[in-house]
Amino acid sequence: ENQSTGVLRKVWCKTIEDLGLQYDFINYRDVVRDRVNLNERFKVIILPKTVCLSDKEASALTAFVEKGGILVADYLCGIFDEHGRFRGKGALDDLFGIRRDDRTGILNGRGVTEIDAEKHAADFLDRFTFYRGAERFGHLVIVERGMMGREDQEQWRTDQPYLSENQHGLGRTVYLNLSPLEYWDPARRFSGYGDQWRSIISRIFAD
Repeated sequence: ENQSTGVLRKVWCKTIEDLGLQYDFINYRDVVRDRVNLNERFKVIILPKTVCLSDKEASALTAFVEKGGILVADYLCGIFDEHGRFRGKGALDDLFGIRRDDRTGILNGRGVTEIDAEKHAADFLDRFTFYRGAERFGHLVIVERGMMGREDQEQWRTDQPYLSENQHGLGRTVYLNLSPLEYWDPARRFSGYGDQWRSIISRIFAD
């Protein structure tokens, strides 16, 4: 209940189900051992807070996009390698068309996690200590403070509710830099928060 990545995975599953769709999971071992054809199985691949990516995985995901796939990441994508070593530059930053300055931190600049496990006894929405003072796009918190889209893209255009959309080969990428973690609480899911989040994701799927 206090493990941010685990809750985020559930949020993505629930979001897709709420949009009337189904999903499957990709085992990274199948990717690195060339045991799966990503383009045959998927139209869209989502990377939920996928902070660790190997060069092999990054290469396979790049090929997926080049052949017509759509790749979506929420935040902190590929900043470490498969051994947890900091890359300095995200493994897929060029593919997503983003530039980052990690010196500014995440959320409100004072924390490194979303759910504050020290507040495990508090109501779910009261555990987000480091959301206080963080910027939001509408209802959704912006995670990476020093993140920028391509130089030719205006950040947070009103007609495009995500940081960066990038064409690559026959496919495209979308980098959100937004966390939907609060969606797990019904008070958010069945409110303007949920409406905004579902609208963003349904637009990507509809395209």
